[in-house]
Amino acid sequence: MTALPVPVTPRPSWLMIPGALLVALVAGRVGAMGSPFIASTLVVLLVAAGCYAFLGARLRYVFLGVLAVVLFGYAFGGRGFAYFGAAPLYVGEVTLAIGLGAVFAYGLRARLSGLHVILLAFIGWGLVTTLPYLGTARIDALRDAAFWGYSLFALIVWALVRERSQFVGAVRAYRIALPVFLFAVPVIWIVVSTVSLPQFPGAPVPVIVMKAGDFGVHLAGAAAFIALGLYRAKNRNPLVPETALWLAWGFALLIVVITNRGGFLSASVGLAALIVLRPSLKLIPMAIVAGITLTVLITVNPSFEVNNRQISAERVTDRITSIVDRGGERQGTVNWRLDWWGTIVGYTFGGEHFWTGKGFGADLATEDGFIGESTGLRSPHNATMTALARMGVPGLILWSAFHIGFGLAMFRSYLAARRRDDRFWAPILGWLLIYWAGGMVNGSFDVYWEGPQGAIWMWTVIGLGLAALELQRRERSEERPAASSRAQIGASV
Repeated sequence: MTALPVPVTPRPSWLMIPGALLVALVAGRVGAMGSPFIASTLVVLLVAAGCYAFLGARLRYVFLGVLAVVLFGYAFGGRGFAYFGAAPLYVGEVTLAIGLGAVFAYGLRARLSGLHVILLAFIGWGLVTTLPYLGTARIDALRDAAFWGYSLFALIVWALVRERSQFVGAVRAYRIALPVFLFAVPVIWIVVSTVSLPQFPGAPVPVIVMKAGDFGVHLAGAAAFIALGLYRAKNRNPLVPETALWLAWGFALLIVVITNRGGFLSASVGLAALIVLRPSLKLIPMAIVAGITLTVLITVNPSFEVNNRQISAERVTDRITSIVDRGGERQGTVNWRLDWWGTIVGYTFGGEHFWTGKGFGADLATEDGFIGESTGLRSPHNATMTALARMGVPGLILWSAFHIGFGLAMFRSYLAARRRDDRFWAPILGWLLIYWAGGMVNGSFDVYWEGPQGAIWMWTVIGLGLAALELQRRERSEERPAASSRAQIGASV
């Protein structure tokens, strides 16, 4: 496929220096006057303009490289890594600024589809429901607005990923990082459970924060990557055998089960979706071995203790059964969430906050009467409920319409690729689809889409999905045959 022409890199202009100083002074003055949103926006635009002026079209590749490093930083460090930097330019905001500059330098070279229009409307409605609260909530409004603001990553990635070779690069990078991640999970778990880690300056959390729910999403994506053949696509023996990866994956899943039910559900739903998408007799031996192992563990019931936490097969099975057990020890937490979600439905669908919700900046747990005083719990542990509570019914409709439309489009394209025996796009579409599904499941039980460690990952996956959908349609319209053998993807990926 012929690559699109790349614009000529502009020469640096010395006029940028006094201009940058002027913008910086204005941003500082505006911030001192109590307008953090405007000040932060000016700083982000300043970084974007500087990157554009000095790197030009090459900024596209710089952004994609930086984004890859940041994504794996979030995967390993979680919320702790999100505080790398200094307010208002943490690592996520700096990456966003570089991405905006890259889009400006490279130019928009694609047509908007219905999904893009819905996403742009969602961003616009988010802005409408944020601006009125900036004067009172200030930095809290800016922080809460990340729920819709990080969706810009989807548009940026979609605009910059225009060639099949870029997906090849993404698969290669993930293949290299995957064994490191899977074998690092138990190490990270032991470290965060036994060692008092330092913090980035000004951060309220250690440099590494392990949330089992987030790890569950990545385990869903990892399982899809391996089972769909993307890990073994190259025609050579990998450094880490696939069997060793599955064993590491199973041990990581065991840790997730012990610590968080939502994470286990995310990984399990991803694995179940994988079985539906790619039914294979190769999965039967794996299921038999897993069943025998689970039976032996339940019978023997080995038990040990890590950091005052009892680990045993009985505890693992209790965790699994508690997902559907209405009378379990955690039922109080379930009822608390259901009551809160019912309250949100009440004051939106049947109350005064129908159109705009309570906006971005409100401490929902306190204002809704579920916590007596502010404790930092600002969102209702469900991304859909966050959209409804903060953006009203229109926000809920836009959020739901986009994700339903995206999921259906990806599923249809995956099935079409399978029917054509397209062994390049089929595994990539299936991998991205399952990754997104895992994120949606985790976002239904935890604050995941509201923070950078989850939102930037998921919106990047969505951006890659949008780019894959468009590239696949373009190839079909140009009547260019996709790869029809494993050797073709092996040679390229």
